[in-house]
Amino acid sequence: MHGRADSLVVIGGLKVDLREVELALAEHPHVTEAVVLFSGTIEAFVGTSGGIGVRELQAWCRDRLSHYKIPRRFELAPAVPRTSNGKLIRNRELLVSRMAGSGTTRGEVVT
Repeated sequence: MHGRADSLVVIGGLKVDLREVELALAEHPHVTEAVVLFSGTIEAFVGTSGGIGVRELQAWCRDRLSHYKIPRRFELAPAVPRTSNGKLIRNRELLVSRMAGSGTTRGEVVT
């Protein structure tokens, strides 16, 4: 699989391709887009089209990904912010600040 150079991270000695996590989330029928980042933990910023909750997305990921690949934090909103060129923003600070006022639902996985 070829992808972004920054999409491969090592967590506890195990390699995680963040793009794989994005693709698993994108398969959900109520997910319109997803950005997955690593900042000490795996975080998913997800655009949704319906009444989906954090717990449902956690269960979805559990069925499709190894436990160490499941995002530990989720931020759900109607859309993930984009750059002026239409690309999804992949900067954590910008995502958090721009999603804050857009009806965001936040959740963390307790392990």
